[in-house]
Amino acid sequence: MIYLYREPQTFLTFGALGTQQQIPFGAWRLSLAEAISKAGGLTDVQNDPAAVFLYRGEARDVAEAMGIDCSPFEGPMIPVIYRINLRDPSGYFLAPHSKYATRT
Repeated sequence: MIYLYREPQTFLTFGALGTQQQIPFGAWRLSLAEAISKAGGLTDVQNDPAAVFLYRGEARDVAEAMGIDCSPFEGPMIPVIYRINLRDPSGYFLAPHSKYATRT
């Protein structure tokens, strides 16, 4: 017998996005711009488009290649926080490729 389990990929939204909830990807990959759109966008009153944060686990080799000190962490995944400035038009080009955004 072969058992197959499917664990859908989801992301969580917090802060000044349209809703605070868990949202399914709906696709194999999802860019930050697509995730913001799925969440209903940034709210006009509460948000700071210059400070959009993405919390993400990166593979150790990717984090090391970005110059992150991985010594405090064990295991293959390293927690990384990206900050994307959507006030700068180039932030929209970075959003689909969040690994190129500023990390904090």
